[in-house]
Amino acid sequence: FEMLGEQRSPFTDALFALIDADGSGTIDFDEYVRVLISYCMYTKEDILKFCFDFFDVDGSGTIDEAEFIELCKTVNNAAPMFPGNFANAIEMFDVNDDGLIDFSEFVEIDRRFPLVLFPAFRLQNAMQKQTLGEAGWKSINEAVVRQQRINEYMELHGGKEPPDSVMTKFLKMLGLVNRKKVHVDKIVAARPAAAAKVGAEAM
Repeated sequence: FEMLGEQRSPFTDALFALIDADGSGTIDFDEYVRVLISYCMYTKEDILKFCFDFFDVDGSGTIDEAEFIELCKTVNNAAPMFPGNFANAIEMFDVNDDGLIDFSEFVEIDRRFPLVLFPAFRLQNAMQKQTLGEAGWKSINEAVVRQQRINEYMELHGGKEPPDSVMTKFLKMLGLVNRKKVHVDKIVAARPAAAAKVGAEAM
């Protein structure tokens, strides 16, 4: 993480544990590339879900006060940036008054106090800049979204591809369109937000 300009923190250690898939204590190149690609492709919701799931230690789908305190300390390297005490924070965002924070309440915390989880987003930004650059990752994400739309169209129209726009037809005539197929299923499956939706649908 030093090459990314990030200080070691409990959050970077958590990400290291995710990268070190075989638990060897070292990262091989394949593990590094796999997690780098996954984390750089995460949407904002994916990063929030990653943080939420990592600290929902008991897998209950909610974060209690102890888990919330640990999350804030970990993400911010033991110096949480949050106004007031944690009990007040839980009360402020606990819409259904159950003493716990669910994912929708967690998203609201990020909306109202973005500095709480800012280091998680800063890390993604640093990873993107040090590899393909922001424009490169943006281009990949756009290709994924485009392929998702094509897949949805084909699903609704018996496998038939959507018609090309006038501009695409023109560019094809000039030989300027060379879109490679993007394997959206693999990318989407690696996203924590997508995995949560699949789990919720199964219930």
